[in-house]
Amino acid sequence: MTLTPQEEIEVTLEAIDDLVDAGAVPSGPAQALQATLEGADRQLDAGRVGAAIGQLQAFIAQVNALVQAGSLSAADGRRLIDAANATLASLG
Repeated sequence: MTLTPQEEIEVTLEAIDDLVDAGAVPSGPAQALQATLEGADRQLDAGRVGAAIGQLQAFIAQVNALVQAGSLSAADGRRLIDAANATLASLG
């Protein structure tokens, strides 16, 4: 079953919740990541694909910054980035 971009974002939001629950990422940075993804979702709902792509790219940059700061493991960061890249790919 193929997910819509909005469904892919929802799965990624849930993955962030799981990381917080597991203590793998602090709640503050996680909330910032989620806010960026929710922004992308709102842009898609409004039909603004270009803006959504920008939000997803910002999300990837945020994840990379958290990994570099040691707030998120490289493996967990890679999973989140892979999910964002899959959403970007589904947008064209």
